[in-house]
Amino acid sequence: MTDTTIIEERAIHKMESLILEDERLSSHIEKGDRAPVLDGYISVYESGNHTIGNLRYGVPVQIKGTEIAPSRKGASFKFKRKWLEAYSKDIGAVFFVVFENTTTKKMDVYYKTFLPAYAKKLLNNFSEEQDGKNFRLTNLNKTNLWSVLEYFHNWQIDMSRQTKVVDITKISEMSDLRVNIPVGA
Repeated sequence: MTDTTIIEERAIHKMESLILEDERLSSHIEKGDRAPVLDGYISVYESGNHTIGNLRYGVPVQIKGTEIAPSRKGASFKFKRKWLEAYSKDIGAVFFVVFENTTTKKMDVYYKTFLPAYAKKLLNNFSEEQDGKNFRLTNLNKTNLWSVLEYFHNWQIDMSRQTKVVDITKISEMSDLRVNIPVGA
């Protein structure tokens, strides 16, 4: 079994090579798990001209590598509770898992998007003592990386525009409730 540091570096190199295939993307990924939850960001630009004026947005990413082959039923990965807790409190992340075949050295990339509301929903299915859970992944090779980033970003925008929902059981605990109804445009 290869050292985990080497596996992680290979996974990051694979992701960086995919990022380089699209001139609208730029990698800002740290090696060596320097940050607690995220490995960095992928910047998305209007074109191959990577200037501040052309920057559209950045997507937070986490990258993991493994030499364990996906099952015939599909790829899955054990996500730690602490990761989901962090994603639920912040802006979420796109989580990439690079599966490396130790014999052929072929690498397949899979992903799962975690928006804060989705991470919270998944956490509700954890038992108290559970520190992680396996979740299914989507094969990136069948999808365009740019499309995944665009999808995640658009969901972030939609989620921020939606009205905050109040837990019905908490209404009795509210001391001051105001409703503003905008009139006109």
